[in-house]
Amino acid sequence: MKKIFISLLLLTIILPSLTACAYFHDGKISQDKLPWKKSGEVLQEVDFTRRTLNWEEVNNVYELKRSSDQGYFMSVFPKNGRSISTSSLVFRDTKFSVEAKKVTGSDETSYGLVCRYQDKQNFYGFSVSTDGYAGIYRVEDGKTSLLSGENYLYTELIEMHDGVNMIVAICQDESLHLEINGVEVLRATDDRFQIGEVGFFLETAQEGNASALFNHFIVVKP
Repeated sequence: MKKIFISLLLLTIILPSLTACAYFHDGKISQDKLPWKKSGEVLQEVDFTRRTLNWEEVNNVYELKRSSDQGYFMSVFPKNGRSISTSSLVFRDTKFSVEAKKVTGSDETSYGLVCRYQDKQNFYGFSVSTDGYAGIYRVEDGKTSLLSGENYLYTELIEMHDGVNMIVAICQDESLHLEINGVEVLRATDDRFQIGEVGFFLETAQEGNASALFNHFIVVKP
């Protein structure tokens, strides 16, 4: 009871300053800016092989999203379609990761991570395609802008086709970093979005109808 009282007292003291610094989004506080959270501390860790109530479960004509014994399964049916799933928590500065692999779909299928997610029309994306390309982009008002260069980068670091890829993204201040299988491959800078949810996505190409599995989602304070 004493610990609860102390925590509530601390929140009462820091909430005005946090609000002034825009550490809130959609009524939720940025987890990495809580004063008792230390650099390197795990802020969220999800095992999708167990039922996870804070993550979406959807089944309709457009997409399928659910936890399973193998991980978090996502499927997108339309061509050039995208499905995003995010945690229920809000972050400003984060380092986060997920293991992902394609299950079905063309080799132009892509998946990856999202940070500072406002809604489906506004977020940062860290993309890996199963034919070997990577990129960091911004979606603003539904319009996609590549931030990491003029074109997507081809890299042999990507386990192509149905290989498993460990994807790590860092969103810190205005810096955006993408690591693939233990190696940093891209950096970008942007200041459009300051805070939001984190998660991952699956995107189809011209053929549509792709699916992927995601495992071991971890969020760390940089």
